Amino acid sequence: MTDPAEKLRAELERLEQKKKKVQTDLLQAKAKLKERERKNRTRRLIELGGLVEIAGLSDVNRGALLGAMLEISPILDDQTTYQNLKHKGEVILHERSRRKHTLRPPAQGD
Repeated sequence: MTDPAEKLRAELERLEQKKKKVQTDLLQAKAKLKERERKNRTRRLIELGGLVEIAGLSDVNRGALLGAMLEISPILDDQTTYQNLKHKGEVILHERSRRKHTLRPPAQGD
């Protein structure tokens, strides 16, 4: 017959192993989330840099560019102005996308 203390020790060991696995899984999940957030931020920054380039502002002094963005920030609070500027930008992005897709050579075998 097994000693009750031995059963408790075995159960304790099993629970300790389970705890270690959960802690490891938690650390891995946190690392994965942090990596995903980092990649999303990097992608967003690259996209913003692309917009600066499209607007022809990539050679503008950083301070001047930031100052200009700070000037327009309160203007965007007005919904009409916001929608007008948004529409203007979307038209340009759509046109660039359309031109990009029409300039692609046909795929091999077509």
